[in-house]
Amino acid sequence: GIQIMCINTSENETARIKLQIQSTKKLNPSAQIHQFSSAHYFWDPHANQPRWSRPPSIQAILINKKSTLEIPPFSINVIQIPWRDIKTTPTSTVQTQQPQKEQQPAPSLKLLLPQRVPVDRPIEGWLIAQDQKTKKPILNLQDPVQISITGPAQINPQNLLLKNGSAPFTIQPMRAGQITIQARSDQLKTKHNIELVALRERSQLYLTFDNPIEDWNIRSSFEVSAEPSIRPNQDVAAAFLNRKTPARDNDILFHFEPLPRASFPFEKTASVTGKLQAAHNLKCNDPDARINLILQSDANHWMPIGSVKLSQIMGQWKDFDFRIKDPIHLDAVSKLYSIRFQIQSQAPITGEIYLDNLGFVFKTGL
Repeated sequence: GIQIMCINTSENETARIKLQIQSTKKLNPSAQIHQFSSAHYFWDPHANQPRWSRPPSIQAILINKKSTLEIPPFSINVIQIPWRDIKTTPTSTVQTQQPQKEQQPAPSLKLLLPQRVPVDRPIEGWLIAQDQKTKKPILNLQDPVQISITGPAQINPQNLLLKNGSAPFTIQPMRAGQITIQARSDQLKTKHNIELVALRERSQLYLTFDNPIEDWNIRSSFEVSAEPSIRPNQDVAAAFLNRKTPARDNDILFHFEPLPRASFPFEKTASVTGKLQAAHNLKCNDPDARINLILQSDANHWMPIGSVKLSQIMGQWKDFDFRIKDPIHLDAVSKLYSIRFQIQSQAPITGEIYLDNLGFVFKTGL
């Protein structure tokens, strides 16, 4: 017959779809929908383990020329419509994965949160409803759950509807201290404490470019060398651009890979630092020409974190300290494998660009 897969990528919104079938003469209207959502599998991001793991549910549905279906949030659904001459499983034997009627669930609420976190970033939280005995999700909680916080932080939203037994929320810390999160609904309640920690920062140099160039692990779209004449008694990295307009796959100014993961605590990275300079006689007719700094990680292969215009570094050194602000990037830097300086211009560039004292700022104290 016909098999249709529908995927709802929204974590919060139910999708309503219309199936328009030109001819149903060859199709059996008694169809099935196989559904797999967070009601069947839920991953705890803080404990790094599933909270529940169940088979997909199977429901009998009737299909006509214009059928409307509801697709739950964050779910995979396969609609099976057999040919008329194919025998199907009787509707009475198709069972969804629900608790037995004679079993009385003992629902409980649980907050999924860390115990101790830095104060400088949002906290992802989840509230789940589970049967205390079977650990299966409670799917029939109709009323919103009120969630509140005491201490130096804000929480959003403050009312949660537990679709498929779970609902997300975000905590925004304001300063170091202790916070308490409480969730309450009718007879159910739970709470969780978090210590918000103020972090210190320390700088660590990665490359001063005084060592041999073969130790830099560098590549470029242009000619690169060690230049001894720009700074007294030390070398810097130099890229030579000869009337070239940067283009896709031909715009790498400096690229450093691999990075020494064993020597640097990249999971604590706060920023990338260094010095950039363009030669005083560098020529480029694009006033917006710039250098972009991009980090690459096994968890996220393209993370732009900063940019500087060539006009700002002509004939003079400019210190940069590109902070990593995006929480998604902060989560990904633990698997950092490269640093890429990308040159961007709509016009040819002639001249030299220099880089020195490439390093990192790491957070400490957690």
